[in-house]
Amino acid sequence: MAEGGAPRGPPKLLLQRVGLQGLKAGLLQAQTRGAPALCLSYGKELLDRFAAALKDEVYAVYETVYLAALTLNEPAVYERCYNALVARWGSSSKRLRGLLMLQQEAAGKHQQAIRLLADYLQQHHGDVGARRRVVATYRIQGSQDIVLQQQQQKQQQSGSKQQQQQQQRQRQQRKRPEDLEAQEALKSAATLLALGLEAAKRLDKMYEQQLQQSRSGVRAQQQQQRPRRLQTQQLQPTRSSGHMEAADGLLLQQQQPLLLQQQQPPEVFPVGAAGPREGAAAAAAAAAVVAAAVEAAGATAVAAAAAAAPSAAAAAAAAPSAAGEELKREAGPGPQGGAPSSSKAAAAAAALFALSEEDLRKTYTRIRRAAAALQQELQEQQQLLLQHVRRRRALDLEIAELKSRASALPSSSSSSSSSSSSSSSSSSSSSSRAAAAAAAAAAAAAAAAAAAAAAAAMKNKFPDFSKKTLLLQSLL
Repeated sequence: MAEGGAPRGPPKLLLQRVGLQGLKAGLLQAQTRGAPALCLSYGKELLDRFAAALKDEVYAVYETVYLAALTLNEPAVYERCYNALVARWGSSSKRLRGLLMLQQEAAGKHQQAIRLLADYLQQHHGDVGARRRVVATYRIQGSQDIVLQQQQQKQQQSGSKQQQQQQQRQRQQRKRPEDLEAQEALKSAATLLALGLEAAKRLDKMYEQQLQQSRSGVRAQQQQQRPRRLQTQQLQPTRSSGHMEAADGLLLQQQQPLLLQQQQPPEVFPVGAAGPREGAAAAAAAAAVVAAAVEAAGATAVAAAAAAAPSAAAAAAAAPSAAGEELKREAGPGPQGGAPSSSKAAAAAAALFALSEEDLRKTYTRIRRAAAALQQELQEQQQLLLQHVRRRRALDLEIAELKSRASALPSSSSSSSSSSSSSSSSSSSSSSRAAAAAAAAAAAAAAAAAAAAAAAAMKNKFPDFSKKTLLLQSLL
């Protein structure tokens, strides 16, 4: 295939069978159609076989083959034809100059073609075709120069890009050790930061543990020093105040283990690690511990009420004892006692053993919440007990002061009786004694009323514990 998709000429075997007239007719038809490939094939066959028979027509065939060879870019063919034409007509011919100019244009030698045209125009000024040819050659040269410039620019750009890429690669290769060092430094810094954070977390945990230990130690010391401070605050103990102090000491001694138990973190029963039966046993043990704590709190309240007011001891002891009996009836024997006696306890135990691990965990969390609520209630009631104790102590101190004043009144009256008469001294001493006795009676009545109110308040408070323990057993 030639340029522009033009087909080549017919096969050589077919051309060899065609005669002179057939080749001439084919060449003429190819010229009229504008098919350079056919012109080249038919012309070469005529020149090879019938050059002598063509006589003067051979030069026209040479020119036709020359133009076709220029179009198809076959230098050997068009040089052979040009040399034959020069040998016949000479190089000074106008037509040959035109053919040479076309050859130089085809070879890209535009300046030489323009020079040939300029020499020709010096001799033939009126040749318009030659002038148009010069203009066309200049245009072709300009367009080709532009194309060449664009190609050169593209080559330069590609070369500059390649140079830039090479420079970047060289820079990267040069900076690689530094980058590696920087990356290693960053990694080491990151590891140091991680270690520092871990150390800081450990120090924070240790500091928190130390603070908790110190706080627990201070609280224990304060609780141990409270009875001593209370004992030192009492100035003149009487028989009634001695009974009150004994009751207060007993109350504080009974409250100390409960307070220490509240300060300690709650135990965590490993329900997930053991089987469902062990989890149920742990839940039952927890319920027993809570019930024991409630019963102990009730016992302490009963002892305090009995110490405060012996007359109200029976009324105060009725509610806790009844609650304890109800608890014993509902819960049955403890974890060391054996099987439960009542049908309700047996059904509860069977349901507890039938629970899954998740249900046991849920029941355990409910038990913990109920125990926390009971502990909070215990703390509130202990604070109320302490307030009542302080009030009773203040009343005891007032009673002691009133008694001391009443005991001091006869001595002052006897010292003043030396100057006054015996009748006036006896009347004044009797009146002062009556006033002191009335004041002491009023103070004793107020103390008894306060003690009765405290006992009533504790009696109203402690039934809540029995209700909560029953609710806790219903949860189990």
